[in-house]
Amino acid sequence: MNLLAANGEGVSVEKILLTFIAIAPFYAAIAWFTIRKKLSVSTRYDGQKMIIKWVASYILVAFIFMAAANAGGGLTLIGLLFVVVLPGSILLAIFFAPYISNLITSPITNAMEGSVEEHWAKPAYGPTMTARNRGNYEGALEQVDLLLEKHPGDFEGLILKASIEAEDYLDLETARGTLDEILNNEERLRYNLPIVYNKLADWQINLFDDPEGARRSLEVIRNTYLDSKAAQLASQRLASMDSFDEASSEASDMDETYQQLAAESAEKDQLKGPLDIPSASEEDTLLANETAFAQCINRVEKHPDSITNREELAALYVSHADEPALAIQQY
Repeated sequence: MNLLAANGEGVSVEKILLTFIAIAPFYAAIAWFTIRKKLSVSTRYDGQKMIIKWVASYILVAFIFMAAANAGGGLTLIGLLFVVVLPGSILLAIFFAPYISNLITSPITNAMEGSVEEHWAKPAYGPTMTARNRGNYEGALEQVDLLLEKHPGDFEGLILKASIEAEDYLDLETARGTLDEILNNEERLRYNLPIVYNKLADWQINLFDDPEGARRSLEVIRNTYLDSKAAQLASQRLASMDSFDEASSEASDMDETYQQLAAESAEKDQLKGPLDIPSASEEDTLLANETAFAQCINRVEKHPDSITNREELAALYVSHADEPALAIQQY
């Protein structure tokens, strides 16, 4: 009697083979789903090795069943156990034991330590940043594009891609297009928009000498989310830019004064003594303080959320206007 005999009727090798051929499409679908899921999680998995494991396991199980169907009793059965079943079981254990053990223990370990799959589900941009640091900007863009294909819309990847385009290629328009992909995520828009436009303002100021464009970017944040922390920070940046412009204007005035003195000395054939550099009179100091006071008031009216401007105005109320009560109102 065969090993798989039932009701006196043996199971032939042909029937076993046909059965495995019939269920092969279902097995292939399960294997394809599992392999694709693993590969989408992280590039640490080798797709070719996974395919070989699944195919070899299926062939091995089919061979064990067909050998069992063809075996009789006595020494043949013992030989089957030692030659086919035992080695085949060991190979299957090597192939699937890690997966099965993780499947059994993952609910407990995930509850205690967090999901390992969630960790590996995040794309790794280390190689991309390494290529960028070495000056291989084209290679860095290729790598980040490959990761974005597996993780479309990933915030970190899109920011990194836009940074390479703007900072390394100095292509602001292409970087804008990449940033627009981030803004297409409506669920995360309230979080993403301030980061995107602050980043854009940084590039416009530091790389493209476009302070007006930076102001427009910051205005988008302030006007989109009124009375929010992001709007307040944008207002403070705008106020700081205005303060910088005023300071630059004052520096330009001093440069003009210096140029006038240099021109005066050049007109003289011989310089017999030091130039008479005008000293600041008390009236000039008072006028300068009045000008700074008026400018600070205008900045506070224009940017009421700016902490820096209010602190400066409070100091002027005390030192210049002698109005401590008004100074306290700025806090």
